[in-house]
Amino acid sequence: MDTMQDDSQVVPEGASPDATVPDATEPKAAPRTVMVPSGTVVLAATPIGNVGDASDRLKALLADADIVAAEDTRRLYDLANRLGVHVNGTVIAYHDHNERAKADGLLDRVETGATVLVVSDAGMPTINDPGLAIVRRAIERGLPVTCAPGPSAVLDALALSGLPTDRFCYEGFLPRKHSERVQHLRMLQSERRTIVFLRDAPSHRGFDG
Repeated sequence: MDTMQDDSQVVPEGASPDATVPDATEPKAAPRTVMVPSGTVVLAATPIGNVGDASDRLKALLADADIVAAEDTRRLYDLANRLGVHVNGTVIAYHDHNERAKADGLLDRVETGATVLVVSDAGMPTINDPGLAIVRRAIERGLPVTCAPGPSAVLDALALSGLPTDRFCYEGFLPRKHSERVQHLRMLQSERRTIVFLRDAPSHRGFDG
């Protein structure tokens, strides 16, 4: 005997008969939430040229951190404005000239449960930028430190160089004076790994030759 297939759907009470009933096996999208850790120092990478590289995590940290220690506070606020983020925490200048003196005061706040966000003008703090002092003191004091990864001029240069990337070393900025620069490069002549250097535009750092 032939049987008739019932194609009817059970419509939830109060719903329109034309409403589409979701497939129970279809996975639901998880809500996008960004956790801001309390009682922690967070190093966060900032864009190095394209503001579109800023992550959701960076935006949440800028908005919700209790303290933002910025290399240049004007650049911080400019970045926040371009990202459409309101910085709600206390903002302090944290740069090469004061990072050692301010590290313990910031870590005292971390001990009380504050989130301290450290950002540089571009890229990851501590990589030729402020941040090393507070990381060292946090380790010495047994306080948690983490990072929010992001843009890195060093890794970008390495990836785009076409040179071997399995082993490399990073030498930072070359000396400004020509004689010192030549001497430094001569010391590296026997280095077989790919070497990454940073160099600002000559007008920025007053290179000699």
